Amino acid sequence: MASVTEALLTLAPLTFTRSALRGTGISLTEDAARQLKHQRHRNAAGRGEPGQSDMAQAVNQQKRINLLRLAFLLVLPILLFVPPHLPLYSEGHEVIEAIGTLILIAGVLGRFWSILYVGGHKNAQVMQDGPYSMTRNPLYFFSTVAAFGIGLMLGAFSFAILLASVVGTILYITARREAAFLSGHFGADYAAYAARVPFFIPDPRLYHTRTQVMFNARSLRSNLFDALVFLSFIPLVELIDGFKAAISFTGFNLW
Repeated sequence: MASVTEALLTLAPLTFTRSALRGTGISLTEDAARQLKHQRHRNAAGRGEPGQSDMAQAVNQQKRINLLRLAFLLVLPILLFVPPHLPLYSEGHEVIEAIGTLILIAGVLGRFWSILYVGGHKNAQVMQDGPYSMTRNPLYFFSTVAAFGIGLMLGAFSFAILLASVVGTILYITARREAAFLSGHFGADYAAYAARVPFFIPDPRLYHTRTQVMFNARSLRSNLFDALVFLSFIPLVELIDGFKAAISFTGFNLW
C-alpha cells in the first residue's frame, strides 16, 4: 500500500491531502505525509507566495526584539533615577500620567484593530483596508504611540519623546526591510499601494474598509499577550514613581 501511496503523491495535484484520501482505504505513511508537506512548500515557493519563514529570513524579527530589549535596558537607568520636573504625585504630574495612560490604551486598541485586518493574511496578500488604507505599517505606528504613552505616564514629555524615538526608530528600520521583501514578492500591486498610502504616519483622509472582515483567532491571541505586556506598564509606572519618591533624588530632572 505504501508503494501505491507514493505513486499517488507523484501523480496527484498538489491540493491532494489526507482528507481527499478518507473513505478510499488508503492512508498516508508519516514519510509520505512529510513528502507531501515538503512538496506543497516547494510549490508555494514556485508560485512566489511569501510565507512567515520567508519574512523571517528577509527580516530578522528576533534581532528586532533583541534590539528593543537592549534599548529598554539602556534607558532603564533614566526611567528609574531621573525624576520628572513636576513633583511626583502633584496635580500636574497626575494629569500628564492620566493622559499617557489614555494614549497607551489607544495604542493597544490600534494594534488590535490592525490585527483584525491583517491577522492570517500577512505576507499572503497586500492588505489595503481599514488601518492599512491609511498607513502601510499600522502595527508599528500604534506600537510607537503606545511607547509614547508609557513615557508620558512617567510624568515628562522628555520621557515620552525618548521612548517613542527609540522604539519608533527600530520599528521604522524593520518596516523598511519588510517593505523591500513585500515589494519583491508582490511587485506592481505593492508598488501601487506604496505610491498611494503613507509609509508610517497615517493619513485619515484615505480611510476605507470592506463591510465584512475575517479575523484570525490565533493572531488575536498572540496580540492579546502583546497587549498585556503594554498594559503591565500601568502598575509598573506606579512602582517606578514609588521608587523615585523613596530615594528622594533631587538632582537633574526632565520636563
